[in-house]
Parts: sequence; structure tokens; C-alpha cells
Amino acid sequence: MWARAAAAVLCIGASAGLANVQVRHDDRGWMIGTGWLTAVDSRPSSVVRPVVSQETAPTRAELAALETQLSELRAAQTTLAAQATAAAQRTEPAAQTDVLRRVRALVDESERRQERELALRVGQVLRDVSAQRQADLRRIDDKVGVIQTNTGAEVMRQRQLLQNYANYLSRVSLQK
Repeated sequence: MWARAAAAVLCIGASAGLANVQVRHDDRGWMIGTGWLTAVDSRPSSVVRPVVSQETAPTRAELAALETQLSELRAAQTTLAAQATAAAQRTEPAAQTDVLRRVRALVDESERRQERELALRVGQVLRDVSAQRQADLRRIDDKVGVIQTNTGAEVMRQRQLLQNYANYLSRVSLQK
């Protein structure tokens, strides 16, 4: 809606500029003129003349010419407004496409950033799990080593007892 209003104001301004509309007020009254070639009044402004006099009264032909000029201006203004509206309508889909393309690019960039962040976090979790696994394996190895040492010592003690018992049995059997 704002774009259309701006286009309408632009069309009115452009048509007024093309028509070279001039509005003046001085001691002689209001003066509205159009066209590029305007005669410069070289008479001093001290002469006071009525706005409409018998000498300066416009004729019907002049009024008809002014009406045709005004209708041409209105037609040009309508044409420019229509062209501006059509141009705005043509650019709206392009602007929407451009906005959609930018939004898609921002969403894609956000997804890539999230994927990188996720990959970084997953890698960090894997490193933490691996480090914890290694620490657990070292603790298990240490405990197994302690158990092996204790078991080895117990086996040696049991062998020693069995050997002592075997020696005792062989001494007792020799005595009989």
C-alpha cells in the first residue's frame, strides 16, 4: 500500500515537473502557468492591475485550449500512475523472490552452523567417552594386576603347604 502511495506521489510530481507547472502569487494576484517557455514580464511590479480585466480576460478559445492541456495533463498523470503501479507490481514478485532467496540463504547458513556445532559437540563427546574408557581400562588393568599378584602369592603359599604336607607324609610313611 505504501509503495503504491509513493508511486502515485512520484507520478504526480513527475507529471508536474514535466509540465513545468508554476504557481506564483504577487501583487497582481495568483498566477498558474505550464510549459517550458514562459515570457518574463518586464513591467515593473508597481503597476497594479486587476486580476481579470476586459483587456486580459481569456477568450473561449484560450479556455478551451487550457481545458485540453489540463485533460492531457490528467491523462499523462493517469498513464504515469498506471505505469508506476505496473512497475511496482512487476518488482514486487522480484522483491519477494529476492527476500525469499535471502531468507533461504540465512536458513541454510544457520543449518550449516548448527551442523558444525553438532559435529563439534559429538566429536567432543566421543573424545570424552574415549578418555573415560581408557581411564577405566587402566583401572581394570591395575586391579587385575593386583589380583594376579595376590593369586600368584596364594598359589605359591598353597604349593608350599602341599609340599610341606607331602614331605610330612613321606616321613611318616618311612617311619612305619
